[in-house]
Amino acid sequence: MEVLKTIKRVQRLGHIAIILITHNEIHARLIADRYTFLSLGEVIGKGLAEELGGDDIKKLMAGGAEIGDLRDELGA
Repeated sequence: MEVLKTIKRVQRLGHIAIILITHNEIHARLIADRYTFLSLGEVIGKGLAEELGGDDIKKLMAGGAEIGDLRDELGA
C-alpha cells in the first residue's frame, strides 16, 4: 500500500511518466492513465483508461483486494 500511495503522490506532481508492472487489476485501475497488456511477451491489448471498461480489464488481468478499500487508502 505504501508503494501505491507514493506512486499516486508522484503522479499528482505531473510531468512524469510512471511504468507500473502488475498482475493486480485493481491496483492498475487505481493508478493507470493507459494500459498495455502482455501475455508471453506479446501485446494482447492496450488503450486509455477512459476507453477500457472494467470488464475489458478483467478479461485481461487477475484481481486483488476490494477496490473501495484501496480507494479510501489512496485518497482516490
